[in-house]
Amino acid sequence: ARAEAQAGDIDAALDSYRRVIARNRGVLVSRAMAEAERLQVIQRAAPGTRLGAQIANLDQISLAEMAVLLLEEMKLEDPVRQRRLDPDPGGFHPPGSIVEAPREVAEKTTAANITTAWARPWVQRAFDLGLPGLEPMPDGTSAADRVVTRAQFARVVEGILSLLMDEPDLSSRYIGETSRFPDVRADHFSYNAIALSVDRGIMRPDSVSGRFRPSDPVSGAEALLIIRELQNAVRMEF
Repeated sequence: ARAEAQAGDIDAALDSYRRVIARNRGVLVSRAMAEAERLQVIQRAAPGTRLGAQIANLDQISLAEMAVLLLEEMKLEDPVRQRRLDPDPGGFHPPGSIVEAPREVAEKTTAANITTAWARPWVQRAFDLGLPGLEPMPDGTSAADRVVTRAQFARVVEGILSLLMDEPDLSSRYIGETSRFPDVRADHFSYNAIALSVDRGIMRPDSVSGRFRPSDPVSGAEALLIIRELQNAVRMEF
C-alpha cells in the first residue's frame, strides 16, 4: 500500500489499507488506520497531477517540491505574469507603459547551482516569479533542498495574495498589532504573513492551543490543502 501511495495511486493504496482494517487483526490495524486517514487528507486536497500526488505523500517538503506544487497544481505562472503585465486590467494604459516584471531575482541564480537536480526546471521558473519566500539565497545559491517551514509557506501565501488581490496594504496590514499566537512574536519576520494567512482561512493554528508552529515543516498533504485554499481566495479554478 505504501508503494502504491508513493507512486501516486492514492485510491489503490486506500483500498489496500481498508482491507487490512477490515480484517481487524494484529498490530498493523492501527498503523493502517493512521495511513488511511493521512491518504484521505490527500484525497481531500485533490492532487491534479502525478507529481502532485507523489509529493502529497511526503512528511515534509523542500523548496523545490513547493515550487513544483505551485507551478503544476496551482498553475501560478499565468496569473502572476498576467498581473505583472497588466496590474489594472480594466484601466487605461498609455502605449509602452506595460512592462514585464524585473528579473533581478532570477538572474542571481543559475541552473548550475540548483542542487535538487530533478526539480531544476521548476525551481528556476519559480525564481523567475520573484515572490517572497521563493527566492535564492543572498549568495546566489538556491537552497532548493531546504525544508519548507510553515512560516516560510505563509510568506509565499502573502506574496501571492499581495500580487493578485487589489489590496495594497496586505504586506503590512498586521504590523504593529499585538500577537494573536502564543508562539509567534509580533516582531517575527513572518508575523504579518502568518496573520494574513490565518485571517483568510488559508492556514490554520492549532484549534486548542492557538499555536501556529512557525518552525514546523510543511507536509505534502498540508501544502496541497494550503494551495487549494489559496486558489479559493484568489478565485482560481483547479
